[in-house]
Amino acid sequence: MVDSNIQKFFIILAANFIVGIYSGLCGDVFGAIVVCIAITIFSGAFFAKKHWELVTLTLFFLIAFFIGWNDSLMKLEQKLQPIYDKLLYLELNVDKKTIKEYDEYYTFIGKLTANTNDSKLHLINDFKVKVYLPKKHIQKFSMNNIDKLAFKGKISRFESFNNPSNMDYHKRNLLKNIIGKVRVDNADINFKNSSSEFKLNYFSILVDKYFAKLEDFLPENQIAILKTLVVRPDANLSGEIYRDFSKTGLIHILCISGTHLSIISFTLYHILEQIFSSHIIPACLTLLISWLYVSITNMDTPILRALFLNTLLILGIIIKRKAFLPTTFAFVTVIFLAYKPLFMLDITFQLSFLATASLIFLYPHLENFNEIIGCEKFFWAPIAAILSVQILILPIILSNFHQISLTLFFSNFILLPILQISIVFIFFTSFLFYLLYPLGKVLIIVISIILSIVIKFNSILAGITMLNIYTGDIPKFLYLIYYLAVIGFTVKTPNVIFAQFSKIIFVIILLSMLFCSYRRDGFAQMHFIDVAQGDACLIISKNKRSILIDTGGLEYSKLDIGEEVIVPYLRYHGIESVDYLLLSHNHYDHVGGSFALAKEIPIQNIILANEASRDNDFIKRLLLFSPKAKVVIPENNQKFVLDNLNFEFLHCPANETKDENDSLVLKIFFDKYKLLFTGDISSELEQNLKLNKERINVLKVAHHGSRNSTSEYLLNTTHPQVAVISAGRRNPFGHPHQETLTRLSLINSKIYRTDLNGAITISFDNERMTVNKYLNY
Repeated sequence: MVDSNIQKFFIILAANFIVGIYSGLCGDVFGAIVVCIAITIFSGAFFAKKHWELVTLTLFFLIAFFIGWNDSLMKLEQKLQPIYDKLLYLELNVDKKTIKEYDEYYTFIGKLTANTNDSKLHLINDFKVKVYLPKKHIQKFSMNNIDKLAFKGKISRFESFNNPSNMDYHKRNLLKNIIGKVRVDNADINFKNSSSEFKLNYFSILVDKYFAKLEDFLPENQIAILKTLVVRPDANLSGEIYRDFSKTGLIHILCISGTHLSIISFTLYHILEQIFSSHIIPACLTLLISWLYVSITNMDTPILRALFLNTLLILGIIIKRKAFLPTTFAFVTVIFLAYKPLFMLDITFQLSFLATASLIFLYPHLENFNEIIGCEKFFWAPIAAILSVQILILPIILSNFHQISLTLFFSNFILLPILQISIVFIFFTSFLFYLLYPLGKVLIIVISIILSIVIKFNSILAGITMLNIYTGDIPKFLYLIYYLAVIGFTVKTPNVIFAQFSKIIFVIILLSMLFCSYRRDGFAQMHFIDVAQGDACLIISKNKRSILIDTGGLEYSKLDIGEEVIVPYLRYHGIESVDYLLLSHNHYDHVGGSFALAKEIPIQNIILANEASRDNDFIKRLLLFSPKAKVVIPENNQKFVLDNLNFEFLHCPANETKDENDSLVLKIFFDKYKLLFTGDISSELEQNLKLNKERINVLKVAHHGSRNSTSEYLLNTTHPQVAVISAGRRNPFGHPHQETLTRLSLINSKIYRTDLNGAITISFDNERMTVNKYLNY
């Protein structure tokens, strides 16, 4: 009984530490005090019977809070600020497992070293950067034979789309110790080739040779999926496969994590146990092979944590002491977070941590439900395991992706076990491939065929959009109540009323998160979305009807703005259908994202400028994805109404000029507010607009703030209260131009820019207009 109480106390101590770390990283002192009091009271009510226990819990929480505070992203950003965009002499070690080859350059991750007296370099010692190395600089070398590089270069931040619906790539990479990117633009580079010393990297070379041999009889895409499932992500794996696996909830299987290590080590131990009579030899061999296996992966946080946990459990087997899994798990988590608190903000850590915690703490409670529902334990056990994982990771999925597919249950019950078995077979077949080549070759071909079938079925599931639930933005307090209800469900307490109340709260919060929209009704909103160098504005009426004006687009980039930015933004705000898609003119930076949008979200009406209507290929492709959409070509002074929003077209191009003046110009008015959208028109056309001399509340500045638009005539006629400029950071055109900014400042117009402020949201009610910036620049 004493041991049980100590174990429970240690678990609660670890929980206090985790919450303290998170509170410190967020820098919320008031929230930390509230959470500290709540957890202490909760812990004391269930576990603590002495004052020293409560004092220990509180002190442990406060220590964790200050550890998190000291290691926060804000502190790290301040530390790194002096080195960004400065010319530095850099020395780095090449991580060969991250090398990717493209047509004209290589990319890889390099670990920085500081071997000079430059104080700036000491700030970044042991951090990593992503390197872009043109092939022309290494013509005499093989990239795989280079261990170190030394060159002059500038480290720059990773660019992100600064919208609430988009992942912050700079933050994501900082969590992996990758502080920025650097392009090698000069030929004055010092190389150091690989030495003949034996390294763990030798095993990575063997693995690469193994997959190179498979090229003799397997197509490239099948080799890519084999490599991704067992070793590390492969650059040749189709992006479509990643998207399909994400939609069906199987994306985690394509990221080497603790799941892979657990499957392989568990299977290996039980096979060896049948061969050797002693338990020590199987345990030692399993431990050795586990460490070697991890050495050939990318060694990301989840698999390292799993390796640490597996090592402790296997050592427990070797010394003939049964490990107490919950305590071991809590101990490993505390050690990892004490070493690097920023792990707490990494989504891979969050998913892996919650998945493991669910199997340890929640699964034993769900496992016993088979008697209640009248199901055999043999069939119920895997269902209970999958449900327990999905219950705990659900808030993480919803907060990051704002959607969930009901197909995940089928994919997890049917496809996931096949993929997990395939991982084991691929791992062991690699040994047969060298020992018994004919047999190993046949088995690999069979596995690749099975995987092709699985990928095809998964693609079909991903295409069943009617089973997708889009939640939009969910208030964070609901997540907190959700997890508290889960904890109340798992905690054994003699208080029956408390237990039943926890179950009821859990069901209510779950339904609220999945099926309720949380945008407050009663007022209209405008969202100027950060799409880099382009335009995109979402307008939501007071009754949640929507119009999207332009969709952005990066013409010379592989990145699809519609897929990566527009669709996630609409889903974040709970938009399941677009009433009007208005494309101001047929330039790629305004229409490039429209195809991905039409593919993912139903569109009722498409409004095109006359210029765009002449492009039959464009129309056909757009209608291919939205066949039910009605195409409208507006005329000058034409009006339409959406809820309480009134739209009037002030300019509709009649003749094809193939320039910015082909843009539609639109005036929107409702209640006491007036808005003006000018597309990319020039100052010359502005002179011809029939404008009443009245104040405009919001002006969408023409042509990304070009000096050739937004003339004094337009500004003196409209006197815009707020001017919004949509432009990309460090764009090659220098937008917005200083002349435009000066003209806007002279009439006291409040200027907002997506390149500096990120997404800009303007809310309208009967009393005032409120502007919110995503970035407080």
